[in-house]
Parts: sequence; C-alpha cells; structure tokens
Amino acid sequence: MIYYILIVLAALGYAANFAFTKVYQLEQGNTMEKGAIFNCLVGLVGFLIYFAACGFKMEITPFSVIIVALLTLSVGFYTIVGFKIMSIGSMAVYTIFVMLGGMVLPYFYGLIFLGEKITVLKTTALVMMIFAIILQNGGEGKKGTVLFYILCSIVFVLNGMTSVLSKIHQINTKYPVVSANGFVMLKNLLRFVLFGAMIPFVKKKDMNIFRMNMKTYISIIGAALVSSVAYVFQLICASYVPATVQFPVLSGGTIIFTALFGMIFFHEKMNKKQVISLTVCTVATVLFVI
Repeated sequence: MIYYILIVLAALGYAANFAFTKVYQLEQGNTMEKGAIFNCLVGLVGFLIYFAACGFKMEITPFSVIIVALLTLSVGFYTIVGFKIMSIGSMAVYTIFVMLGGMVLPYFYGLIFLGEKITVLKTTALVMMIFAIILQNGGEGKKGTVLFYILCSIVFVLNGMTSVLSKIHQINTKYPVVSANGFVMLKNLLRFVLFGAMIPFVKKKDMNIFRMNMKTYISIIGAALVSSVAYVFQLICASYVPATVQFPVLSGGTIIFTALFGMIFFHEKMNKKQVISLTVCTVATVLFVI
C-alpha cells in the first residue's frame, strides 16, 4: 500500500510541477528560448538541492550515467520537437500523444518484456483512461498536417521511453546503479547541461536571462523541488510496482490533480466534456489499484 501512496504523491508532485511551469509561462512567455532557460535553471536548482541533501556527494556508475544520458536526450529532443508541433498544429492533439505515450508504452513494455499479467480489469481501465484523455483534449485547435502527426508519433515514443528507461534502471540487477536520489541528481545535472547548451542557439539578442521577477524565481525553485521529489517517488515505486499498474495510475493521478490545481489556483472552469473525462479517468485509476 505504501508504494501506491508514493505513486499518488508523485502524481501530485507532477501536477504541482505543471502549475509552477504555467506560472513561469504566464510571467515570461512560452517561446523556445524561455523554455530552454526554464529547463536549464530547473535542472541547476534541482541538482543543487539534491547535492546538498546528499551531503555534497555524488554517486556515479557507468550504467546509471548511460541511462540518465539516454533519458535526458529523449527529454531534450522531445522538448524541441514539441515546440515545432505547437507551431504547426493543435496543442490539444499534441497533448494526447504526450500523455498516451507516457502511459501506453511502459504498459506494453511491462506486458511484453517483463511478463506482467494482463487482466480484464486492467484492460478495461486502460481503455477508459485512453478515452478520458482523448475526450478531454480532442476536438480543439487547428487541424494538423501529416508532418504534425509524424512529429506527434515521435513524441509519443520519446515520452514513453523516458518511463521505460526509468523502469529499466530500477529493475536492473546485472550492473551497479546509483540510488534514487543519486539518479535524480544526475538527471538534473544533465538537464542543466543540455538545455544550457541550447540557450546560445535560441537566445534572442535583446533577451536578458537575469531579468526575472519574484514569481518567476519561485516558479523555478518550486518546479525543481516538486518534480525532483516526484521523480524519486516514481523511481522507488518502479522497483516494486508492475509497470502495467504504476504508469497508468501515475498518468491518471496527474490528470486529476492537474485539473484540480487549474480550478483552485488559476480559476479554470471545467466544461461538461472535461467533467465526464475527469470522472472516467478517476474511475479508471481506481480500477488499476484494486
């Protein structure tokens, strides 16, 4: 039961991360250079927090470094592709591919490669979750092009691979690995390096990366803290909870908490379609747990 509680807390953390990210975007904008700066600074702050919390010591093993590097490259490429997607097509459809990738790919990884059992209840819950995501995000925005859907498919795979790579690292018994805290520390460090390297290529001449208000600094620190803690919880659960349960519950919980945060902190109103979607998503999440 403790691991299911940790999954819920991880979902809560990811939802809070989305909220802090939205605050940053409201204050600074959502251009590519602003996104690169945000990810760079969040990576730096997250690294410093965990470096201090771990007694100013770093854990490094070759296998963990390889997994973190692959994961960070997936996130970096997925972020770059995401900006292109949102410039040529519907953000709503893009969101569908992102969320389904993070849930469906690790689900089938668990079934095919880890021999996890498929049940009628899980299958029903998965179909309900997919329906809820499509219902909540579908039918909005301008029509996408063929290139748009090709890029969305790439994002589907890349976002799903980040979850699969995390699972591979945690269940590995052949090679030495770092702890969950050490893994998050490495992940944040490489996030800082990768997006820091991107800044010179996307930075506008008149942009001052140090011109930020207090809300912006709070959003960066908040995002670094909650996303890092949430990822630690995710890694811990990945060692004990089947992928066919963990990632659908994590996705469902994140959807639910994100909607609640939107209503509470940003005064967003839900339409009938979104209420139905959230209800279906909640029921599906419960079905995965029982």
